[in-house]
Amino acid sequence: MPQACPAHLSDALEGLALILERPVQFETAQAVSGGCINRCHAVDTDAGRFFLKQQDRPYAGFFAAEAAGLKLLGGSAAARVPKVLGFEDRNAGNSWLWLEWLDAAPAESDADAAFGRHLAQLHARRAERFGRPGECGPFYLATLEQDNRALHRSWPDFFRAQRMPPLLQACGKTLPLVQRRRLEKLADTLEDRVPAEVPALIHGDLWSGNALTGPDGHTWMVDPAPLYGHRESDLAMMRLFGGFSERFFSAYGEALPLQPGWRERVALFQIEPILVHVALFGSGYVGQLGGLLDRLKV
Repeated sequence: MPQACPAHLSDALEGLALILERPVQFETAQAVSGGCINRCHAVDTDAGRFFLKQQDRPYAGFFAAEAAGLKLLGGSAAARVPKVLGFEDRNAGNSWLWLEWLDAAPAESDADAAFGRHLAQLHARRAERFGRPGECGPFYLATLEQDNRALHRSWPDFFRAQRMPPLLQACGKTLPLVQRRRLEKLADTLEDRVPAEVPALIHGDLWSGNALTGPDGHTWMVDPAPLYGHRESDLAMMRLFGGFSERFFSAYGEALPLQPGWRERVALFQIEPILVHVALFGSGYVGQLGGLLDRLKV
């Protein structure tokens, strides 16, 4: 028997009816995991089950950014991402995003290797400059705004100009002065550490929580912060907190081999996500940052 729609979902449900161009009868809703930023629900209706994200904090264009990111990744046949149904961003009050619901199925026996090949295909999409050419944003990684203007052809220039300064500012006094000095020293040596690569389309926040087994038994990607970046940054993020098998990495390397010295660069490409964690979650990650800088002999 249908239930009354809870007040905190009613506005979004009205929006879903407009998106589907039909009346929608609420049935049930269940809170589900969706990270620490949004309130997330599996919502059952007479039109089916959908995934709903909501938040009421003043992040301008927050769900528009997520929708655009999913659309960018979804433009590649190699990327499995949920379909965006619609969104509403508000300066004040409840903002929401409706996505296709993904039922999880048992993983196929070759799912890890297939995901390695598919990510390699995604990374094979290239651009002339780093960032998001032809788009004006805003862009987000979690709740941090990103500068994705397509200004630079080299990753060292992009990182020095558009990643390090805003991240250091976001870290504020949480980041000790000695670590700031070490990062500045590292930035001066990037050309010697990173061989030139053409910008590749990357997920941008590819930890295990953003890679789900979908209804076809293969890996689907969610919550992206995509851009044309350095492809080794996706792979380094995947190694940072674990959750991906060596079968994945072997298949990726066979499909799109990495340049020599990639093992020594893993720590380098983990610097950015650890700085993000310092900025968002505090000093508990400062020691891990110091360990990466030690490995890089800075």
